[in-house]
Amino acid sequence: MPNNTRPRRENRRVFHDPATGREVWQMTGADGNNVAPYMYAQAMTPDEEYLCFDSDRSSAWLPYRLEVATGEVERLADFENYRHLSLCMRPGSDEVMLAGDKRLWAVNMKTLERRVMVETEDRDDIVKLGGVCMADAKGERIAFSYQDSEERHYIAIAATDGSMFETVFRREEAVQHVLIHPTRPDLISFAVSPDRQNDPNETHERRARAWLLDARTGHARPHLVMPPGYRATHEYWSHDGSRMYFHKKTVGPGPGTQWIPTWINSIGLDDGDEREHFRSDDLYLGHSCATRDGSRIVSDEQRPGGVNPLLDIDAKAGTARVICWPNLLLGDGHCHVHPSLNPSERFVVYTSNVSGRAEVYMAPIDEKGAAAGRA
Repeated sequence: MPNNTRPRRENRRVFHDPATGREVWQMTGADGNNVAPYMYAQAMTPDEEYLCFDSDRSSAWLPYRLEVATGEVERLADFENYRHLSLCMRPGSDEVMLAGDKRLWAVNMKTLERRVMVETEDRDDIVKLGGVCMADAKGERIAFSYQDSEERHYIAIAATDGSMFETVFRREEAVQHVLIHPTRPDLISFAVSPDRQNDPNETHERRARAWLLDARTGHARPHLVMPPGYRATHEYWSHDGSRMYFHKKTVGPGPGTQWIPTWINSIGLDDGDEREHFRSDDLYLGHSCATRDGSRIVSDEQRPGGVNPLLDIDAKAGTARVICWPNLLLGDGHCHVHPSLNPSERFVVYTSNVSGRAEVYMAPIDEKGAAAGRA
């Protein structure tokens, strides 16, 4: 059934970054906070006509769409138990995937028609579904986590057409950052909580950041493990699935010695080969996304104090230039920059609360993107 909320037009504010002079577009401007999707979740339809985001403008966090050309905003759906920041475009379609406590939905960004992808309302053993539901590159399968009444944690795979739902793994500890492999949908990566990477006395296995799960056998093994003195965060697959990108951070003995240097590295799926793409001795690199060919990486910085750049990184040369300064004020739990590239890879979508509340922004990466935005 369509969602019959009344549209609201929000005027795009175009300004030039004071430090770089580059053009930036503030896409949202309503009451409340407005937040773009997670960095590895595509935020725009394939034709870049619509952008999805979350907002608490109606008191509860709910998903919305924004028509890029007009600034017109409509609520995608009014779910009673919507999982904040679960939204992600399904590859190759105009559908955005959303999570509630007991259902996974798909909503067409153009028609607002919605359908249930995964239904668990009649399952007493499932209490709550996990957050972001990621699909493989064809948009045919998704992987996600859920909990039972005894707070045990599971990973499941489902077909996006609703034809299949299979639990493939159980673990007593919480699982998070569940990602399905782009081209091998029976392969799933995940992280565990609590995170024990900062404890050098823990075992190699218990210090693992990312695990690989073979959904056919149910066997999981550590994949991404940093040596003592370092930790890995915010991992994601390359577009072809051959490598896993991650942020490598320093773990020092006390305040002022932690976090830096930081790196953006990747590790090979089959051979475990680790590559360094960018290193900084003074930037608190936080979240990133890579182009389809892996030649460029866009990364934010998580430095406290509201002075932090958005970087365009040449992954082969290991050099970076500043796109703009989001200057995110940290300490706000629901707001991170979380940069993501649009389908044409000419713009970066991100969030900042520099204005006093969270808003969604877009910035062209190069002059071609700027010219397209002005057209």
